[in-house]
Amino acid sequence: MKTTNYLIESMIDSTLGVDDMYSLKGRLLNDKSLQNEVKLRKEVNAAIIEEDIGRLTQCLDYAKNAYEASEFGIARLASRSRARQIFYAAAAISGMAVGGLALYSALSQPNNPDQLYREFFAPYPPTYVAREAFQGTSNLTFDKAMAMYQRAKHKEAAESLYRLKEQHPNSVTVKFYLAITLMQLNEFEQANYLFDEVISRESLYSVHAKWYKGLSYLATDDISQAKRIFAELANTEGELGNQSIQILKQLED
Repeated sequence: MKTTNYLIESMIDSTLGVDDMYSLKGRLLNDKSLQNEVKLRKEVNAAIIEEDIGRLTQCLDYAKNAYEASEFGIARLASRSRARQIFYAAAAISGMAVGGLALYSALSQPNNPDQLYREFFAPYPPTYVAREAFQGTSNLTFDKAMAMYQRAKHKEAAESLYRLKEQHPNSVTVKFYLAITLMQLNEFEQANYLFDEVISRESLYSVHAKWYKGLSYLATDDISQAKRIFAELANTEGELGNQSIQILKQLED
């Protein structure tokens, strides 16, 4: 599974595939914070290429004001690997040290668990297939939950998914999306409880539930548990296996 960071950087570098471009553009339509992040990255990238110091300063001012006021904070931008490098390169060139030395030192450590969490976390794509399993008002509730989920309205999505969970306590789909939503609300303990239920059912979402649970352990600085899960996933074929190997390598450095 490709991270949001990878998709944005590939789009800026003009190396993003057609399917991934379609997916990213769909998210950009409804996610204002993502729109702002893409805009800022393009501006910084262009300014560095043109060696425009004044423009870099404007970009950093924008980042400081906009991201500190957002629900994510400036760390969401600064924690991403290439974005972090661009951000602080721009800060050094323009003579501005936005975020301070302490933030830079913490984020520059390659094995920082929170940094790894922010770098590799990307919400699982929404689904509308499971709606066929619901009847009457449940269909509308599920559609609303997926719409809120896609628009990054985490609190509203969680409320709808909790209602669905009460009506359909055995739905693996509901539990899976609720758990991911709770992660974005920093409710990691409850998210892990739901992931355990999904994993135990050996469903379509089981492997991905284990992946997100590993990321959840990174977010809570439980490195030993994170290593255990990613070691299990390292033998998985495809992107999840490759990314698990990357995480393990960085945790060992």
